[in-house]
Amino acid sequence: MNYLSFRYFKKFSLALASLSKSSLFLSSSLIVAFNAFPANGFQLDFSNIVQTLDTNGDPIDNNLTNGDSNGIGATMRFTGVDPDDNVDLVITTLDAYLPNNPGNNGAINTNDARINIPRGSSTTFRFSFFKKDTIEPLTASEVEMGFYDIDGGSGDGSQERIILYSTGQYTVSDPTALTVIETAGEKVEFTSPALPIKNPDDSAVLDSTQEKHSVSFKFNNVSEFDIGYQVVNGSSAQNRNFFFGGDVIFNDPDLSTSITSFEAVPFEFSPGLGLLLSGGGLLGVHCLKKKKQAIKSNVVE
Repeated sequence: MNYLSFRYFKKFSLALASLSKSSLFLSSSLIVAFNAFPANGFQLDFSNIVQTLDTNGDPIDNNLTNGDSNGIGATMRFTGVDPDDNVDLVITTLDAYLPNNPGNNGAINTNDARINIPRGSSTTFRFSFFKKDTIEPLTASEVEMGFYDIDGGSGDGSQERIILYSTGQYTVSDPTALTVIETAGEKVEFTSPALPIKNPDDSAVLDSTQEKHSVSFKFNNVSEFDIGYQVVNGSSAQNRNFFFGGDVIFNDPDLSTSITSFEAVPFEFSPGLGLLLSGGGLLGVHCLKKKKQAIKSNVVE
């Protein structure tokens, strides 16, 4: 079982910005100036999933099974991921997604949720922030997330892969067990070995081997970012579950970390993708306190 983590930090600060005529500049993809409200620290809470309703007001699935016949456009919305219930996180499938076990999708506790991926499949997911119960985007001034327990299937030779499509920084341990391949301006792939590792007993506490099977990302000034999941190779129809939630920190004293910047090639603006943040606010996500202090040496910029 793989754990997808949106959990590099335990505490964050939240700032929702009011628009100021004297300080506002709007482009097709980014609002770059704001007046921010006071911020409070918080731990991301994924326990609340909004029940999605159709045009008749009837409930429909909210576990990434409400897309078209190929699963495109399916959503899963978590409401109130901050303690003041002002921010929602929406996950959307951008291409085909036909899980074998969609019942595994969704929250499993206050800090973790999961997405089920069948072997031999590949899906890109968009993570987007919105004002609670609205379609009004919020921009994160800084957000960090991590994937861990990226490993292979037991006995079937399958491998798990995380793909970064959005501009940001990525951090891996040095050395890392993952195969990292970057295609300039297009994507960065993080592929596991074919063998499994021990699942963490606590998703916030990783041993040396588990850190070598982890990657974390940092994004600045984004309302959304795109991450791909793949399960490649293998000889069975085995499913994999990707978990995401609280925090993950590289903390082993025998390992250093390597930090690399990745810049995605800009693509043509599409209103259908919701890039225009007209009327949007600012979601400022800043570190207030780490659960453990990450030890970093031999850092590569």
